[in-house]
Amino acid sequence: MQIGFNRHFYRSWPFWVGLGFLIADAVLRWWGWFLNDPLGVMIGILWLLIGLFLTPGGHPHAE
Repeated sequence: MQIGFNRHFYRSWPFWVGLGFLIADAVLRWWGWFLNDPLGVMIGILWLLIGLFLTPGGHPHAE
């Protein structure tokens, strides 16, 4: 089984969860509530990558 790029990543909910984490982290930093929150960024990037490399059904995309 190979994991490949999901061409329909915008249909995958983990992609949107990751994007939401990154946007929320950026807003909190802008408001000055959290000046240093690397965990929020790492969680957001992780979910973004899950959304990019898994199919919308939640199974790894095989090429």
